[in-house]
Amino acid sequence: MVIPLSFLALLWGINKSLEPLTKVSNQFAERPKNDLLPYSAKAISNEIRPLIDAFNYKLEVIQRNQDELDASLESEKRFTANAAHELLTPLAAIKTEAQLRERQTSDSEQKEGLRAISQRVDRATHTVEQLVTLARLDPKTLQEKAKEIDLLKIVQNVSADLGNKIKEKSIDFDISALNTNRINGLPSALTFLCRNLVDNAVRYCSVDGIVRITISQDDDKFILSIKNTGRPLPDYMKDYIFERFVRGAGEQETGSGLGMSIVKRVADIHKAEIVLSDPEDIVGVQVDVIFALEEKV
Repeated sequence: MVIPLSFLALLWGINKSLEPLTKVSNQFAERPKNDLLPYSAKAISNEIRPLIDAFNYKLEVIQRNQDELDASLESEKRFTANAAHELLTPLAAIKTEAQLRERQTSDSEQKEGLRAISQRVDRATHTVEQLVTLARLDPKTLQEKAKEIDLLKIVQNVSADLGNKIKEKSIDFDISALNTNRINGLPSALTFLCRNLVDNAVRYCSVDGIVRITISQDDDKFILSIKNTGRPLPDYMKDYIFERFVRGAGEQETGSGLGMSIVKRVADIHKAEIVLSDPEDIVGVQVDVIFALEEKV
């Protein structure tokens, strides 16, 4: 009888001595993940007070580092905005001057040269805008909050902006969607994704070609599918297309090589999967962005 009673007494004593530590542990577990406020040392036993003091000191260090990081990121955002402004303003002025000179001259060679300058300025402007977009999509600087949005409206607005390009190439353009097209996500980020995918589909579509955009749902998945007629994507490009400044060999269309990097960044933020394939019904390229409905950004 002595041994069992001694064991029970020892077990009770251990549990009693660990009770303050268990209480503190439970309180820490209930705190929000971003709560870096020091833990109050009131009503804490002397045995674990040094542990709490050391933990609070670490929290203070983390908070100071976080404040410094926030200040650094805010400074980086201002620098990015200022740099973009400083680059885009002279580019716009160069293009305006080139277009003015083109209208004023009757020399065909000069017109062609000035037109080429305008095209190169457009490409440089597009590259700067894409770089700024990538900077804004950095997870450390992303300030936008997720909310329920209508993906169809985003696709429609983006497509409307490309109306002139669609008309110039006489593209058979169609959008089909579900009755319910709402998804949890970041509005501006998803706008970047849709704009780049739709722009690519139109830009690389053949003249008198087809662009089909569908929004569908399959069990627990929400799928944005965009396909176009044109040159199929080479197999070797599928491994590198999401890297920055990567473009296909012999590509005639202008571009920065950053569009698919932006698409991948937005997909990663939303924990979505991107699938590149050859369409079953046409010769061209198909891009599927697959969102898991239960995922929250």
